[in-house]
Amino acid sequence: MRKIFTLLLMLAIGVQLMAQKGFQPIKRNLDFAHPKSALHLNNQVKAPGDVIFSEDFDGADWSATSNNGVPVPENAPANWTITDLNDTGFCWRWDTIGPRGIFTSPVPMGGDCSIPNEPMLSTTQANGYMMLEADWFNSADDCSEFFEVAMDSYFQYQGGLDFTNVNAVHLAFEQINRLCCGFGPDADLWFSVSKDNGTSWEQLSVHKGDLGSGLGRPGQPAEFTEFDITNMVAGEANVWFRFHMQGLSHYYWLIDDLIMFEPEDNDIQFLDYWNDYLVYRDIGWYGDWTISTSSDFTEGFFEYPWFLVQEYKGFHAAYHNFGGQPQTNFVHNVEIWKDGSLANSYTTDPIATVPVGEQDTTMLRANVWPWQMGEYVFVHYPSMDETDDVHSNDTLIRYMKVGDSEVRVVDFDKVNSYISPDNWTSYDEDGDGLGFMLNIPDPSLHDLDGNPDYYI
Repeated sequence: MRKIFTLLLMLAIGVQLMAQKGFQPIKRNLDFAHPKSALHLNNQVKAPGDVIFSEDFDGADWSATSNNGVPVPENAPANWTITDLNDTGFCWRWDTIGPRGIFTSPVPMGGDCSIPNEPMLSTTQANGYMMLEADWFNSADDCSEFFEVAMDSYFQYQGGLDFTNVNAVHLAFEQINRLCCGFGPDADLWFSVSKDNGTSWEQLSVHKGDLGSGLGRPGQPAEFTEFDITNMVAGEANVWFRFHMQGLSHYYWLIDDLIMFEPEDNDIQFLDYWNDYLVYRDIGWYGDWTISTSSDFTEGFFEYPWFLVQEYKGFHAAYHNFGGQPQTNFVHNVEIWKDGSLANSYTTDPIATVPVGEQDTTMLRANVWPWQMGEYVFVHYPSMDETDDVHSNDTLIRYMKVGDSEVRVVDFDKVNSYISPDNWTSYDEDGDGLGFMLNIPDPSLHDLDGNPDYYI
């Protein structure tokens, strides 16, 4: 008799988040693919086309914006300004050392929080970079307490950039950040542009990384981040831009090696995917997905016993034309491999044209029941008439195993990460536990000759 016990009371929570005061674990729905399950992390620095603008924040031009660690915004180079909208003096500045503060300095709590952390290892780190030390600004002079004053600071270029003859534009820069304590319409890291001499501004969130854990670390290589800003600037004759931290009280944001350039012509990027387990989700853009039944898990678990696994009902992918030209006859392909052999494949109907910069989500119905024991791989990738110039960002993979007796809700091969189901119990009182909902098939279907093959 096979036995399965529902000892499903554990969640993998990132150790790195625990250092944050007032830590609360972030609830992640399994209907949104966890980044660690994807093949790519999209951090490859590809060769750009024509460079339109670049800035490496060389100390020859920028070092005067800092005097022994104190910002001196009035010394910004020509065509640049550094501003704190709160008038507290909490400004960006140039340096070659790392950020400081109670939670950032490499000392125990209560130690000297004026000691800088390691520098950001950007490409041109030796000549400096820009830094906003929110943690330092919110640390008492004697490092005995911290405050929670939200930043509202930016550095801005107003020299006027001409994009009138450019069809597509990408922004790329190297950064590290760690942030607290909540994103929102007035709380984020923004890249903003103005096309009317600073009268109005259009914003793009550029924080990357997760709240609390952030992106990159002092003393480690900076993270290369790239954004499609075509719809913000293409065809415009006089563009100003700024990098703006707003509404966040901690911890730091460091930026270097800024470049704006024309991208590769053909680059369809898959941002995320969904393997719809049990219930097909037939609704809109990926950021608005909801769970129709509280016990359903889109994508399912990482491992099932063969007698518990049920059907997948369909697939989706969030895609983005990240290149400089429209793409024709775009198709979302799904392949399911079992033990190294192709078991099933599915495709969407072709989309005749995907304009530059377009983002949308595919819809693909398919009934798949992977009941045989073995190791499965779900592969999502695009195809179109054009040959994709950048393959590092267009294939997403999810692994799943069907075995004899184990249920596994998390991927135990991953460390320093976190994930949880969409439905779980409270944990805010002494004695509470953590748990999640699990769909179990009708026991009568597994009661052969009066001998059930599982029980709870």
